[in-house]
Formats: sequence, structure tokens, C-alpha cells
Amino acid sequence: MAMVNVAGKKMAAIIDCSVQPGRVRVLKEGSTKQTGPVVYWMFRDQRLRDNWALIYAIHQANKANVPVAVVFNLFDQFLGAKARQVGFMLKEKFRKCKDEICLRVGDSVAIHEVDAHNVVPIWVASEKLEYSARTLRGKINKRLPDYLIDFPVLQPPCRKWVATANQLTDWESLFDEVARKGKKFLKLNGACQEKKQQWKVEQLERAQTADPLWNASQLEMVYQGKMHGFMRMYWAKKILEWTKGPEEALAISIYLNDKYELDGRDPNGYVGCMWSICGVHDQGWKERQVFGKIRYMNYAGCKRKFDVDGYIAYVKRIVSEIKKRKAETQLGGKTKQLRVKHFI
Repeated sequence: MAMVNVAGKKMAAIIDCSVQPGRVRVLKEGSTKQTGPVVYWMFRDQRLRDNWALIYAIHQANKANVPVAVVFNLFDQFLGAKARQVGFMLKEKFRKCKDEICLRVGDSVAIHEVDAHNVVPIWVASEKLEYSARTLRGKINKRLPDYLIDFPVLQPPCRKWVATANQLTDWESLFDEVARKGKKFLKLNGACQEKKQQWKVEQLERAQTADPLWNASQLEMVYQGKMHGFMRMYWAKKILEWTKGPEEALAISIYLNDKYELDGRDPNGYVGCMWSICGVHDQGWKERQVFGKIRYMNYAGCKRKFDVDGYIAYVKRIVSEIKKRKAETQLGGKTKQLRVKHFI
């Protein structure tokens, strides 16, 4: 999602013919008293190419013959984001929040929201929280002829921004749906019977469980910032099995996911955890101890699906190589410091 702040009488409701009207929502109308620049507040879709929000912002600015500016807020702390996530973001380049913004800006400012992330805008695809990908897929497919089109050529702004010293497809849509609508629908249905084994969050974070497969998935996430989607399901379900209840399991899985995964604090990560622990977008299963009606996964099932031993060996090799490179880098830095001190 992205929001475009538009000031000026020429900007009230102009929709570029190359940007489908359904992709844009007017969150706040502006007055006609002033003219001013178009400000594109970039949040998730951090790219210049194939970006509907940027296309729309430049078109709006050119229509009114005003400059356009792109604003991006880099938070040093955002829901647990650390150097890994912020660094990755820099290298490769929210209802309450939106209401607050609309209240804080002046009457002359209009705010338009553009869905630059999904092929079919999330508010067009469905007005409710869908039960599963199956129930949403047909709705998306019906709208593809309208929205699955080529991106137009990005036109340069007609006027440059002059700064002064005082101026500063299925699953993706489901993920966004839960982030936008899911809180009031979310129910934690895991059962709370006595559990055979429980691990503390510190042990989980250090991959110190008795399950070598789970340890491997945790280490892969810690050292590489990612793990296979199937492994994240197993990883989260074992946390449900090893903790006091679904509330604690969800909190721990989100904490670890946000801290180590490159897609932490993203709908994809949240729904990955909630599908495994809460059953979001999954059907109910025969009730069993600990899991309740949540889909069950275990070590034996994984062995039937893929080479578990090969995966564990693969992760061990990766971790060993990363540790070796890190040690060599640290040793090289110390050697350089010693040489400098020698010459001084």
C-alpha cells in the first residue's frame, strides 16, 4: 500500500486512465484553497519500476503542474526490526495509522491510497475475511482481466522538486486480508492439555531442543534470515506443541520470526505463524490433544515427504561456513589493528 498526499484544487479526484480507478481509494478530500506538491509516502513497495503508486503520484503532479516528492521513513526500531532487516531493505534499494494521518494533515490536503502490492487491489478482491485460498481464488480470477495489465511507461515529472534549507496472487491477498481484517476474527483454538515436553524461549532461540529437524530450521532462520515455507509450518507447530498454550506459542513464533526472518513484520510472516498455530485459512481437523482442531505435523510425516537428514546436514554446513567466514573476518580485523599499532 502507499498513500499520496495531494494539495490543490486541480487534484481533488483526478484518476489516471492508466491506473485503474479501483486501485485508488480517496481517504480524505482536500479543499480548493491552495496548490502544492504531490507527496508519495512510500511504505512497503520500495521500487521505482512497476509501481502503481509512483505512476499515480507522478501523473497527479503532472496534471497540476506541481512537483512530486517521495518520502520514506526509515525506522531504527520497528516491531523488533534489527540490522538484518533494515540492512536488507536498504540494500535492495495500517487502518488506525491512516485515520490518524487524515486527522493530522490540513484541510487543503487530499489523501489517496493506492494498492501497489497486489495484482487485484485487496479491497476490490473481497470485502470480507475469506475462509481459505479456495474461496478467494475465484473472486481474484474474475477481476484479473481488469487488473492484470502491463505497467505503463513511467513518465518523468514535469516540474522538479526544489529543496531549500527549511524543507525535509492468492496467498499474497490472503496475507493482506488478515493484516487488514483479521484481528477481530482471530481465535486461538489450540487445546491446552498437559504436554510432555516444554521448552523456554531462550532454548528455542538457541535451537537447543531435542528435535534435530526443528533445530535445523531455527538455525537456518538465525543464520540466513529465511527458511522453506514447509519448514516454517513445522517450526511453528512444534512451538505450539512445546509451550503452555496457543497464545504463548503465537507470541514466541512472531517474536522469533520478526527478529530473524527477512520477511518479519510482514503479512506473509504473520499469516505463516497463524496458519500453523491458529488455523487461519485452514480447515478444522479431528480434535486431538495439545493441537485441538489445528492441523497436526510431526517428524515422521516430514521424513515421508523429504530427505530430513539431508536438510539437517545442509543447514549444518551453511552454519559452519558462516561461522568460519565470521571468524576469519574478525581475525583479519584484529591483525590489521596490530599492524597499525606496530607502526605507530
